[in-house]
Amino acid sequence: MENINTVTDAVIYVIKHYRKGHKFFGNELHADVAKVYKPAGNKYPDTIFRMMRRHCSMDYVVVNRDKSLYQKI
Repeated sequence: MENINTVTDAVIYVIKHYRKGHKFFGNELHADVAKVYKPAGNKYPDTIFRMMRRHCSMDYVVVNRDKSLYQKI
């Protein structure tokens, strides 16, 4: 596993390792990020989403904003 020292590192790692076409809910992303970087479990999901939008915007599409469903592209 790569050196993961921040929430941003963890979000990038998780998104990068989702397979192409993988659909994921926001809560799933939050849980997966917390698995690779324990302190992220204490963060609000919005913090995780902000990092995803800021650093991984070309790696996913929004499938259903109301249900917080995304897909890796």
